[in-house]
Amino acid sequence: MPGDVKEVSTSADVLQNWDRIKREQEGRGEPFADVPENLPALLYARKLQRRAVAAGYEEAETADAARILREAADDLAGLLEQGESAAPDAEPHERRRVEAAVGELLFAAVSAARRLQSDPELALRARAATLAELKDSNAS
Repeated sequence: MPGDVKEVSTSADVLQNWDRIKREQEGRGEPFADVPENLPALLYARKLQRRAVAAGYEEAETADAARILREAADDLAGLLEQGESAAPDAEPHERRRVEAAVGELLFAAVSAARRLQSDPELALRARAATLAELKDSNAS
């Protein structure tokens, strides 16, 4: 019966159960339906990842997630070292390669933050605020 509550033991189980109940009550079969596309990108990625896990999509083990994050960082570092760019005057294939590498790294970072139960949007805002504070302290 829709809305039946099953026994859960972890916070991940609670989220998965909650998402299942919402899908059944709303008649939402597609796990990515109704995710607002106008969310900030980090929140949008986190919400999609959480929905994927709740829907039972295979999630990488923590060690694999860490490896994926390192590989994405290494790929982007390689593009930096090669002097590649996504500037408007760059070759289209170069722009696509840079944008894909940046996207992969950010998506992997969101996954890592989600696993650490950290809100990536708040974490990035806090880090950016340290730059603003540094600028303000240098101006004094």
